[in-house]
Amino acid sequence: LFNIGSLNDNFRLKEFLLGEVARYLTKFGRRLNAGISPEEFQAMSDPLKTLELTRRRMELGTGLLADRNSLEFHLNRIDYFTKLSAANKLSEHFLKDWHYLKTTSFWSRLGDFLSELGGKLRGAFSSFGYLRLILNQRNPAYVYYSVIIIIFILLAIYVPLKWQDYSQEQLRDFQQRTHQSGGDTGR
Repeated sequence: LFNIGSLNDNFRLKEFLLGEVARYLTKFGRRLNAGISPEEFQAMSDPLKTLELTRRRMELGTGLLADRNSLEFHLNRIDYFTKLSAANKLSEHFLKDWHYLKTTSFWSRLGDFLSELGGKLRGAFSSFGYLRLILNQRNPAYVYYSVIIIIFILLAIYVPLKWQDYSQEQLRDFQQRTHQSGGDTGR
């Protein structure tokens, strides 16, 4: 079932047969060990791992990734499913079908990062006491004071430029008024 090219690489047929094998083992074989540790699971062969995951989905349900006490949750935390999918193409098909693999695009990862950053910033600015606590910690303090220094440097450049533009405009207005008033007295 797990050999490359077997059953003409028909994933649906392999899925059906694996489900039937899992049903047969559940009915006539040994009982499922619901409390299997990740170390015990990793010691199994790759086909046996996929069979065990299929049996667990049949008996314990499909929402095992959300259950913090489940084997699937712990394997997902240590990113074991990507290692298992790299070892066997059929396992990769099953893991994708069960939504155990994290397949995200660059844009969705960027969106997740920006939303997490936005949440942290909203949380930091929600309370002045919490903001003060954050700014007293080492890394945020470096960033905060660096941003403050950059803002003051930019203001030190921007304000004199604007002041010079303003003074030049005032000088032109004054010269215009003097030329207009000087031309009126000369007539």
